[in-house]
Amino acid sequence: MSWTVGQLLDFLDRKKIPADAYSFNKDKNDAFCIEKVSDEWLVYYSDRGVRNELGWAKSEGQALNLLKLFLLEAHKEHCVVHKSFGMANSHAKQRLAILHNFRQLYLRFS
Repeated sequence: MSWTVGQLLDFLDRKKIPADAYSFNKDKNDAFCIEKVSDEWLVYYSDRGVRNELGWAKSEGQALNLLKLFLLEAHKEHCVVHKSFGMANSHAKQRLAILHNFRQLYLRFS
């Protein structure tokens, strides 16, 4: 399924995924982001200004689908960061290890 931003926002709201966990078309600290780069879409996790690349998509719909998958998995694993709580360094390392595993799976099936 190819998503639109509006459809994804409705879906994420129904799943109770906080809006501070993601961003569209701009970098946001401690969040999953998508951004158009030339003719493709970059999906990444921003951690203190460092972009941890998760994958690339040919269309916005594909990028939104990838973003959805990463958010659902992170939410399931209780790795989504709530700004009011912050995060310990060990949690950040664990989150990045999980993201690395997601990226490997993405590369394997793309």
